[in-house]
Amino acid sequence: MKIALVHNWPGQKNSELELIKRIIRVAGGLGHRCTVIDPLGHILNSEGEHCDPVEFIDWSEYDFCLNLHYFNPNIFDTFSYAANWNPLDYVVRHPMDGSDLPADHIAYRTACLESHDALLGAGSEEMDDFAASLNLVSRQQIVNSSLYLHTTSDVSKDFGFPDFRDFRVFYIGANWERQEGRSRHRGLIRRLDETNIVDFYGVREQHGLFLWEGIRNYKGELPFDGGRSILEESNRCGVSLVLHSRSHRKSELVSTRIFQACAARTVTICDDNPFILKYFGSSVLSFEYRDDPAENFHSIMEKVKWIRRHPCEAAEMAREAHRIFMERFSLQREITNLFDSHEANVAQYFEKFCASDVSRTVDVLYMHRGGQDSALENFFDDLEKQIRIRPLGIVFTLPCYAGEVQDAISRRSLKCRVIECDGNLEGELPLDGRLVAGYLQTHAESLWFTIYNRHCRWKRLHLTQLVRASEGGAPVTMSGTFIKGKAFFRLVQEYYLLLMNSINGHPRGITTRDLGGFAAGRFPSSSMLFTVSSFQDQNLLCSLRFFDKGWAFFLVIWNYLQMHELPLFVPKLTTVFVRSDDQWKVDTYIEGKQTEEFERSLAQSFFKNDPYYLSIGGESGGAEKSERFSLNEYIHDILRFRPLLLKMYISCFRILCFFFGLPYKKPEK
Repeated sequence: MKIALVHNWPGQKNSELELIKRIIRVAGGLGHRCTVIDPLGHILNSEGEHCDPVEFIDWSEYDFCLNLHYFNPNIFDTFSYAANWNPLDYVVRHPMDGSDLPADHIAYRTACLESHDALLGAGSEEMDDFAASLNLVSRQQIVNSSLYLHTTSDVSKDFGFPDFRDFRVFYIGANWERQEGRSRHRGLIRRLDETNIVDFYGVREQHGLFLWEGIRNYKGELPFDGGRSILEESNRCGVSLVLHSRSHRKSELVSTRIFQACAARTVTICDDNPFILKYFGSSVLSFEYRDDPAENFHSIMEKVKWIRRHPCEAAEMAREAHRIFMERFSLQREITNLFDSHEANVAQYFEKFCASDVSRTVDVLYMHRGGQDSALENFFDDLEKQIRIRPLGIVFTLPCYAGEVQDAISRRSLKCRVIECDGNLEGELPLDGRLVAGYLQTHAESLWFTIYNRHCRWKRLHLTQLVRASEGGAPVTMSGTFIKGKAFFRLVQEYYLLLMNSINGHPRGITTRDLGGFAAGRFPSSSMLFTVSSFQDQNLLCSLRFFDKGWAFFLVIWNYLQMHELPLFVPKLTTVFVRSDDQWKVDTYIEGKQTEEFERSLAQSFFKNDPYYLSIGGESGGAEKSERFSLNEYIHDILRFRPLLLKMYISCFRILCFFFGLPYKKPEK
């Protein structure tokens, strides 16, 4: 197989890069190929650095993608695994200082987790339960006993068991908390250093700050070679000290260190992490970790003294811990399991979350206005790559463009119809809503229909997943949307804010608040699938003719008022909205805002006497949003995918508002 491994910090040395190197080594030994990429899909070299020239990954060549960090949404068009091995505190709180995160950050992180096709557990009941509770209504992730992956080590046969009659204690850590002016195990490291029996290793500095100041037995950084040097040095010492953060102990999760200690055949002294006690039991020397560093120091030194008095028993413990590691947790075993179970995992996913009848058809409407050859080719490309469903393309165009559409179809192996339409007074295609109304009256061939927007692209499972969701009777289903700006086509350093701004507000379903404010611009019509039979009311079709881009949202409101049902949300980012240069032109921006305002007012006039519409703020919602062109909102949109510049602009704008005594209002996303 061929897989992609996502590295979140290109050019930086960290434990994720070490694990990636180990996975590449083990997978290669099993006959598989791995490619390292950054979170945007740029290919990296074996050292986790960007390649020159820049090259994007071609997902048609890959079997799946493996994400090692919870910051990554599934934006790639392939089966996606994500490792669920971070403590809950790291997901919902700041991992450094433990402070509560803003609601939009928590929403982004949870949306990332549920966007993947399968989460790989790491033995934490708390995190498994958290993942299961992310979406109780329409969760779309497979769950089975084969889905696991720990931050583990590979097996080395380069050395034997140490001589426990003469040993030192090996400790390796990142000590990142020193950046915040504190230390995770403050006081304990200093006391251990004073004994001169512990060798300390880890990253030397971060952002110019020396992380091991005052530690005399700090031996430096070890090479980032996939953990080989760690195993060698810990084996040389003979005894490994393994400590965890309070968050790890609380969530019953472990770091790589316990597995490396066992792989190196050392005796392990460790805190009372429930995971270690459960799986390694008496094969390690554990102690109750307390808040008092003096007590922890005393407990560790008692274990050291025991090893000195009982070297033979210590050797037996090391052998037992190594046996448990080999039988249950070696990276060779876990990677083999992941590859061996992958085809069954994909089959299970298809069975549960794709259309139950793959021969079903979906009408896909496209309005071709000429001069958009690349958009037309994108439309045909996305139709052809849809799997486990049969899309039927229906292209509306003027007679003068019908020939070029037919020529493009003749080069494709897909089913597609061309409907020639009379132009309006300006010689252009009528409004989208008018064309959709005509389709519903005379051209519908399938049970479902959707529209393809020239600014959108679809993943290969987009239609089949929406169809499966609608099989339960939902008149409207919709996917999440990922917004792709110009920043995605160049190398960047800050992925977190860029990705968060690309999906925040979009990896969720439509709410009644959205309906009341007629927030059509936030939800691309290409992300929605409609059941044809639910929208045959003649009064509805007459009203639909007056809408252009907001026709889909108008149907959503009408359906809610009739059935009291919101669109059923499929929590997958299968729609990609690609920002184009012309969307940032001031004239285009203002025209779009004016169209939104007109269609919002139109919806208000059609539904003004409906009590349900009034109850969701339909009248007031539109009035609150009724505003002219906002330069501040325009600049926000332009800088949305350049988070550092946006942050600077917001700071300057707030200062100006304060100086002139004006209220500051953050534009809606």
